[in-house]
Amino acid sequence: TNLYRIEGNLEDAIRISTEGLDFARQEKNMTWEGQFLTNMGLCLLEMGKDDEGFERFRMAEEVFDNDIAKNESINSMKELVSTLYYLMHSKSLRYNDTEALRAGLKYEQTVLKIMDTHLVDTGYADIHFSQVFPIIAFTYERLGNHKDAEKYFKTFGSLKGFEDVTKNIFN
Repeated sequence: TNLYRIEGNLEDAIRISTEGLDFARQEKNMTWEGQFLTNMGLCLLEMGKDDEGFERFRMAEEVFDNDIAKNESINSMKELVSTLYYLMHSKSLRYNDTEALRAGLKYEQTVLKIMDTHLVDTGYADIHFSQVFPIIAFTYERLGNHKDAEKYFKTFGSLKGFEDVTKNIFN
C-alpha cells in the first residue's frame, strides 16, 4: 500500500488496504488492522477527503489503544506513534490546533511508555521527540500559550544533537 501511495496510485492503495484490513480482522491482528486504517487515512487525505481520512486515523488510534490496553503490545505502541504523528501533522497543517496538540501530547506520552518497556535504546525518544516537539511548540504558540511553547522548544533544543538550537533564542 505504501508503494502505491508513494507512486500516487491512491485508488489501488486504498483497495489493497481494504483487502488487508479484512484479512487483519479475520486474523484478529490489531497491529495490522491499525496499520491498514492509517494507510487508508493517508490516502484519503491525499485525495482531499479529509473527513474520511481523519476518521480512519481515529479508528486506527482506537484499535492501537485497545491492543495496548489488552496486551501492552510494543508493536502497537510504535504504530500508534506513527498514526499520531500523521494525525498531528495533518491537523496542524489544517490549523486544527486543538486536535493537533492532543495528538502531539499523546504521541509524547506513548513514546515515554515505549521507553518504560526498556526494549528500545535511549536514543529512541530523542529521535521521536525531535520530530514532534517543534510542532507542539508551534501549536502552543498559535494557541497563544507562549509559556508551554517556550518549554517545548527549549526541550527540543536540549535533545541529543540539538543542544545548540535554542542557545541564543531565549537568553
